[in-house]
Amino acid sequence: MAEPQQVATASIASFIAGAVVSVFSLLIPSPAFGNLSIILLAGLLIMIVSAILFLKQAVPFEVFFSYDDSSFRIKGPYYGRTIEYSEISSVECRKFAPGTSLVGMNSGEGVLGGQFRSPEAGMCHAVGHNRGEDTCYIVMKLNDGKTVAFNLETEEETEEAHKTICSRASCR
Repeated sequence: MAEPQQVATASIASFIAGAVVSVFSLLIPSPAFGNLSIILLAGLLIMIVSAILFLKQAVPFEVFFSYDDSSFRIKGPYYGRTIEYSEISSVECRKFAPGTSLVGMNSGEGVLGGQFRSPEAGMCHAVGHNRGEDTCYIVMKLNDGKTVAFNLETEEETEEAHKTICSRASCR
């Protein structure tokens, strides 16, 4: 099954494709349904379905963390991934600024999720609860160079998740 960030990216691409089809429908003669071109209607339908798929990726509007002996899973708005402990090159629990949302959502203070451009980490995935500039996240650098940051509803839950990850991964 596709992860939320992949579905969100694909829905953006299909929305753009629907917009292109709609624009070209004005240039290409086609059978009409009422006063509207069938091609225009198809383009609009693609755009509507794409928008619904994109918005659906915000659900659940909370963050889940589960783990087993070899991996853990993070799932929240516009992001979901299972990470093997062996994929982690470094992990720390600290203040982190997710930055600007590229694909996803950031409601200021509240739940956030998706792909971000962080002033300190560059392109990264972040999901969690933003409680202001002093919010702590579990910030992981993965072996493939990607940065993933997440936290849970409370600082205590975040600390406990960090301890769980560190006890199973070789924290550096």
